[in-house]
Amino acid sequence: QARNNARIVFSGSLEFFSDEFFQAEVDAGNGKKVASGNFELAEALSLWCFKERGVLRVDGIQHSKVGEGNPPEFYTIREMVQFYIDIKEKVNGEWVPFQGKDMQLEFVRIDPFVRATMQVGKGGLIGTKFKIPDVYGVYQFKVNYQRLGLTRVSTSTQ
Repeated sequence: QARNNARIVFSGSLEFFSDEFFQAEVDAGNGKKVASGNFELAEALSLWCFKERGVLRVDGIQHSKVGEGNPPEFYTIREMVQFYIDIKEKVNGEWVPFQGKDMQLEFVRIDPFVRATMQVGKGGLIGTKFKIPDVYGVYQFKVNYQRLGLTRVSTSTQ
C-alpha cells in the first residue's frame, strides 16, 4: 500500500488463483487431507486490494472547551479541551464505527506539545481531553494513523 492508500498485489503465478489450487488438499500430518486455504487467502487478498476490507474514513471532527459544544474562535493557555474524531471502517460492505484503541492526537505548534492516546467512546467517537500548554502560539490538532492492512488516516485541524 502506497502513501496515498493505493493498493497493489503481485502474484508470482496465475495458478494461485485457479480452481485447481483453490480445491487442493494438503496432508495435515495425521494422514488426513484438509483444504489448503488457498481460496481464503486469495479472497482476503482480493478484498483488501480492491478496498473492500481494511478501509477507514473520517466522518467528522469535533473540538471544543470541555463542557461546551461548539469550537471557540480561539483557545487560550491552560484551558481544558476535548477532541473527538468519528472514524468508520468498511466491514462486509457496511460502514461501522472503528474500534481503534491505539489512535493518538497530537496538539502541534512546530513540534507536538501534547500527544494523547484517544479512547473509544459511546457512539463510536474516538476522543480525548487535555490541557492546552502554557505557551502561546498557533496550534493544530493532528491525527496521523498508519497501521498495516488499514488505509492511512491523516487529518489536521486548526
